Amino acid sequence: MTVILYIIFIALSVYIYTRPTIMVFKYHHISPLPENNLNYRPDTFDRQITYMLNQGYQCISAEEMYFQVFLKKKIKKKQFVITFDDGYLDNYLYAYTILKKHNIPATIFLTTSLIADNDQERNCDNAVMKDDNDAFIESLKKRYESYLNWTEIEDMHKSGLIDFEPHGHYHRYIYVSDKIEYYNIGKTLYESFKLKSLEDNTIKIGSDVFNSGPSLAYRAYDPHTRIRETDWQAYKRFVDEIGISKKMIEEKLEKHCDFFSWPWGKFCHSSVNAAKYLGFKMIFTSYPGTNSRFTNHFYIKRFNPCLNDKIFRKQVKKFSNFLLSLFNR
Repeated sequence: MTVILYIIFIALSVYIYTRPTIMVFKYHHISPLPENNLNYRPDTFDRQITYMLNQGYQCISAEEMYFQVFLKKKIKKKQFVITFDDGYLDNYLYAYTILKKHNIPATIFLTTSLIADNDQERNCDNAVMKDDNDAFIESLKKRYESYLNWTEIEDMHKSGLIDFEPHGHYHRYIYVSDKIEYYNIGKTLYESFKLKSLEDNTIKIGSDVFNSGPSLAYRAYDPHTRIRETDWQAYKRFVDEIGISKKMIEEKLEKHCDFFSWPWGKFCHSSVNAAKYLGFKMIFTSYPGTNSRFTNHFYIKRFNPCLNDKIFRKQVKKFSNFLLSLFNR
């Protein structure tokens, strides 16, 4: 009996180990500036894609992934999906060029309140780093901090390679409790994320900075009135904020939005229900891991490809099978 159970265990392990999966890469910036966990140089991005294609992997769209995961179809071996969060200008200047070169699809999740005006200065000179002079570096930094405008979005959308989906409208933090974290003594990280109270008052220097969190993951707290949102109020706010971004993209691009990704990868049960109510077919998280026929399509896993080539290849090997991907932390 023990031998039979052992054989069954081995057979089941081999079956699970060899099950094909779909990896989802998560990027933000592609630019010639120094690399970090949010920024990849164009040559690094190109090298990662080239490696995947040379290894026999097929880059598929989010829509193709949906039909395989949701409809529980047999997943073909060696597939991956490319996603970008926020919608930065460098996605157009650098990433798009490389994607066109390889003729592969990608999905860009847009923060719609940050989409640039079409008449905004773009600093779109030849995007090749030739000199490390201060002026050129400053120009790169301006591009890095800039977001796509609708002209650039429409240009990529018409190519048929790039799909645009919502990433929420505001991408901001809100107060979530009466606990004071620190006092605002000057410019802080939160200012760039437009941290505001429910009354939309900007934080003044010297004022209290309360415990805060992503707006689509928590009920809001107003320190001025000491009132916290009810579950229903929070749910309505989630529907409104996600719905604004969905409607804006659908109207501008004359398409239907089926997919969504969470700002900072943070969400709660209520915000997931809000996204379901709005009709999204598949939701992308920032949970590291890979995806199989057994994956819940409202909790798609993604990971940041490692900048180091050797470790990146180990990542690909790890996330290319279901069993190894379970040990992702």
